[in-house]
Amino acid sequence: MDFFAAQDRALRNSRRLQWLFFGGVVVTVASIYAALVATFRGGQEILRWLEILDYRTLPFSFWQPKIFGLVFVLVPAILAGAAYYRWILLRRSGESIAREIGAVPIPPDNPDLRLVRIRNVTEEMAIAAGVPVPQLFLLDDEPAINALVAGTAAKTAALIVTEGALVRLDRDELQALVAHEFGHILRGDVRLNVRLAACVHGLRAVVRVGLWLCREESWTYQNRDDDRPKFEVKPGGISMGIVVGLPIMAIGSVGVLWGRLMQTVFCREREFLADAAAVQFTRNPAAVAGVLARIESGPEGSVLRHPVSTDLAHFFFAPGRKVGRFRLWTPHPAMRDRRTAVEPGGAGMPSAAPAPLPAPFAPTPAGSPETESAAAAPVARARRLIKRLPGELVAAAHSPDRVSALVCGLLLDRSPAIRARQHELIRLGGTARWVEAIPALEALIDALAPEERLPLLQMALPALGCLEQPDRNVLGELAARLVEIDGHVSLAEYCVQRMMRSPWRPSEPDEPPIEMWAELGPAMAVLLSALARAGNGSAPEAAFAAGAWELPALQPPLVLRPAGDDSLAELDAALDRLERAVPTIKQGVLQACAATVVHDRTVSLAESELYRTIALVLGCPAPLETKDETAAG
Repeated sequence: MDFFAAQDRALRNSRRLQWLFFGGVVVTVASIYAALVATFRGGQEILRWLEILDYRTLPFSFWQPKIFGLVFVLVPAILAGAAYYRWILLRRSGESIAREIGAVPIPPDNPDLRLVRIRNVTEEMAIAAGVPVPQLFLLDDEPAINALVAGTAAKTAALIVTEGALVRLDRDELQALVAHEFGHILRGDVRLNVRLAACVHGLRAVVRVGLWLCREESWTYQNRDDDRPKFEVKPGGISMGIVVGLPIMAIGSVGVLWGRLMQTVFCREREFLADAAAVQFTRNPAAVAGVLARIESGPEGSVLRHPVSTDLAHFFFAPGRKVGRFRLWTPHPAMRDRRTAVEPGGAGMPSAAPAPLPAPFAPTPAGSPETESAAAAPVARARRLIKRLPGELVAAAHSPDRVSALVCGLLLDRSPAIRARQHELIRLGGTARWVEAIPALEALIDALAPEERLPLLQMALPALGCLEQPDRNVLGELAARLVEIDGHVSLAEYCVQRMMRSPWRPSEPDEPPIEMWAELGPAMAVLLSALARAGNGSAPEAAFAAGAWELPALQPPLVLRPAGDDSLAELDAALDRLERAVPTIKQGVLQACAATVVHDRTVSLAESELYRTIALVLGCPAPLETKDETAAG
């Protein structure tokens, strides 16, 4: 899968989505205008038939400027306002969508075996893809097999699974389900899904107005004592809301159908592509087909017990609502078509139910397909790395109470004198509940292989995201003081600090996206200078030139910054600016960074960690490579 091409395609689809929403607004405005004019015409005919109105004195015209002006101003304002309000609510993070559909967060340190398994699978996928570990949520009391990923970017994504998926799928199938959702993250579908949900919600606004009017307590027609009519907002009397609301709902259904059509147009192909991404990740098409087969043959299928809003229907792995026979307005392809697409040779699977599952969460026998069938896949490499990590450190990475101790342990200096001063800072500035945990973790952290430190911190990101704001402030200030205590901030310390802050940063930059290379010259000079000196301290000029060669669009050509000017504060500001770039520019940024790193055909630990940190900040995948694979390459 070409990540940047997929991201660029998602950006173009977002623009197409805006035009389709505009088309839906035009269709809705035209429908309402036509209905009002027809109503006006019908009223004239009735009055003429009752001989109250002389038709000749009041001729009729289909062009009614006053009605058109009212509809042209009021209806688009309602639709656009509803869409924008929905976008503001959903753009914050995936957690807002998770809570809206009734999902509960899965604590990172929950010992339930079902939850441990989904957390392990998710961490393997995230480390293999080089993206942040998403927050996990559970739709409990839902026996159906389904899942979705919500958010607007990889760093704010939330993965939501049903209880039925945890109970009825084996580990390979659960991994295939998670890989499908990661495919949506890497393709940029998550942001497009939120935009599509906002558009569909906006187009349904007219129907919502009609529903509100149809409520008995909305507004009623009553007679006062003096026989003059009066409209009041209270129950009782003759409901006029239904008389007005039902026609409004009928007219607004045009917008609803248009929104459903938009979901169908944008989502069906993306489900096939996400299935293909799951096969690419896991190298196990049988597992992907197995998930689809269990949904197709199971009694519960994928339909949720609790109602799901129409504007969120396209988020799910499979339909969360009952589907009609003709599937005309369904954003998901048929299960059989998806199974056929992922099966080798397109042979599909038999319609019979899949084989019964083994005992829940039983240890997998040695040599089974679960452990060895995908040995060459990136996910398998990530699984091996996680297994090498000490259990105590993994538990600390999953615990919001001890994750701060883990971060401080990763920032401790090798020098005994400096480390003693750091311990004093931690004792004075830290929180008692996690300061006491540092001595137990310190020796284990010191024994880690250098390439295991950042993946461990990557696993800790969900727990860091669970910290309350006061705890974030304490940890952020303490981490800054720990790395500055010796008067020098190393690249390794910078990478830990920057990655640690990633769950706390807003998902949407306040400034508009950058689409022109000319605006990024100084930032790229800082970035490539830091990378060139990370692995080529004595002769960084050639490495810098190799990276600058990949950026012919930058004129005048970039110049290596002097050794004293490429401070990490400037690097931080440069990354903040590059984070706003569009996907095609980010692709060029990473290509230039890669050319700088591999110029001398050796990749140092500092270069590798800085490159992975840059990729994480930019929201781009940096697939895991082991030491052996790097040497072989």
